[in-house]
Amino acid sequence: KKVTTNFLGVGFGGMVLTPSAYYGPWEGSKDFLDIYPGSSTRIDLEIVSWTIPLDNRGITYYRVGTMFSYDRYRFKDNITLINDDEGRLMPTEIDGNVKTTKLMANYWGLNMGFGFKLNKVMILVQGTAELITRSSVKYKNPKKNVHPVNGLNPFRSRISLSTTWDGYGFYIDYTLTPLFKAGVGNDTSAISLGCRLGF
Repeated sequence: KKVTTNFLGVGFGGMVLTPSAYYGPWEGSKDFLDIYPGSSTRIDLEIVSWTIPLDNRGITYYRVGTMFSYDRYRFKDNITLINDDEGRLMPTEIDGNVKTTKLMANYWGLNMGFGFKLNKVMILVQGTAELITRSSVKYKNPKKNVHPVNGLNPFRSRISLSTTWDGYGFYIDYTLTPLFKAGVGNDTSAISLGCRLGF
């Protein structure tokens, strides 16, 4: 059985956040987590992966790799997230003519899964475990960038299903872990749908 090494797979898609009630410090807040799905994006960069056949014909296989992810959530309302004097992450309205306001988070992690391959068609079910490496909020005008964002979940896990033909295809991905830490004020999680190249 031959182990295959692959380099640089890319995923790019839009994101939405699942509906979830506001509670605790965020109870009574307007629904600022209703984000723009077309402007809220995820980029996955799989640096390297290994494919291990599970049968002599190579139809079924096991796959493991390492990945960097870049998430961008664009809010519809003129609201950003700021840690107050007590360290709580709180939604805060921005005065003035605000063009964009975003929450950004970068992750690094390991992905593994099982797949099925028939000729050039590949179907892959994959799980990913990641640690957050950087977070920030950004808005303009005037341009301001604040980081880190204390209150995001430092660890996340997600599951995805992808179908590709000769390395090009589509995926759907659901994050099992809430975006924010428990008790922050909302237990929403992300769903991403997009295209995948080189997987």
